[in-house]
Amino acid sequence: MDNTYYEIFLIRKELNSIIAELDSISFGIRNSFKGIGSEYCASAIQSVISDYRYTWRFLNNIDYNNVSK
Repeated sequence: MDNTYYEIFLIRKELNSIIAELDSISFGIRNSFKGIGSEYCASAIQSVISDYRYTWRFLNNIDYNNVSK
C-alpha cells in the first residue's frame, strides 16, 4: 500500500505541474496573442485543464485501504 500511495502521490504531483504549465500557456495566449483565434485556443486549453483537475481530484480521493495491485 505504501508503494501505491507514493506512486499516486507522484502522479498527482506531475498533474499539478502540468496544470500549472497549461494555465501559464493559456494566460499567455489570452493576453499576448490578440485575435487569430486566441480566445478559442485559450478556452480549449482551459477545457483540458478542467479534465486534468477532475483527474487530480479523483486521485486525491482514493481510499488507499481499498487499493490492490
